[in-house]
Amino acid sequence: MAQKAPKPTPPTAASPSRLAFLGDVKRRLLKEYDRLMSRVSSLMDKGKTLWHEHGDKEDDNASEVSEFQDTLSLGKNLEKNLDDVKAALQQVDAGTYGVCSNCGKPIEEARLKLVPSATLCITCVKQGRAA
Repeated sequence: MAQKAPKPTPPTAASPSRLAFLGDVKRRLLKEYDRLMSRVSSLMDKGKTLWHEHGDKEDDNASEVSEFQDTLSLGKNLEKNLDDVKAALQQVDAGTYGVCSNCGKPIEEARLKLVPSATLCITCVKQGRAA
């Protein structure tokens, strides 16, 4: 049975290019956090409106129930994305950002640029692994 690679310890000193990259990532994550919070707030307001306003006819009510369910589903998805962004920000602050949660290898910088809250390297994603 093959042994799993040990998780690397975070570097104690980062190169200037790594520090610049992390600064850029943190700015992007904070911007995404603000965007997600705004969307969550907007959905909460919409949900309150949907809850308090209901139609007089069965068709109206069925449509509103469907819209309310869609809103709840979208809200759960937004909350998951928000949790992912928060976790990535904590990793940046802790110096552990960019390490695959499955294999412990560095996540490719190109992947982190596209998906700053990524927790898996491309190899683990392709192999369908999850932490």
